[in-house]
Amino acid sequence: YEDIPPCVDPRDEEAFRQRLLDTLARIAVSGSEKDPEHNFLIGLAYLDGIDVETDRERGLALISQAAEAGLSSAAIKLYDMYNSGCGVQLNYHKAAYWGEKAAALYIKHFGSQDPATLICLAAVAVTHDKLGNYAKALDFNTKVYELRRHVLGPEHPDTLSTLNNIALNYDNLGD
Repeated sequence: YEDIPPCVDPRDEEAFRQRLLDTLARIAVSGSEKDPEHNFLIGLAYLDGIDVETDRERGLALISQAAEAGLSSAAIKLYDMYNSGCGVQLNYHKAAYWGEKAAALYIKHFGSQDPATLICLAAVAVTHDKLGNYAKALDFNTKVYELRRHVLGPEHPDTLSTLNNIALNYDNLGD
């Protein structure tokens, strides 16, 4: 059986110790179908070469698996990467996809009134505006405005900023 490594005599403590450490290290940097958080963290390590060789493709694949499995921090990382072009080619379509996925996960896990959810929803609106999807940007901004008005109050700077974004969306739509 060629895939079975040679046996190590457990009485040879140094050889046994090294084999154990090598095996644990291999397990630690491999993906896991059942643990999205593990995949996310290992993906981050591969992106930046932290204790492993830099492998952006593998890192991106592991982070994508974690996001598809419902890990909001992985989805927002992908949004940030594609929205800024950091580590990947700038792609607002992919940013919008991951931003919407992150927003849905934030709403599910933290609620629609959580500050992180509101920031995520507002960021997705900006991305749709960059894509020229003004109607979709308007939908997101309207939702953010109503939530911020309720949570922060009508005079809060974030609420007023969102109201300004709505006006810009209407202007872009020719209204």
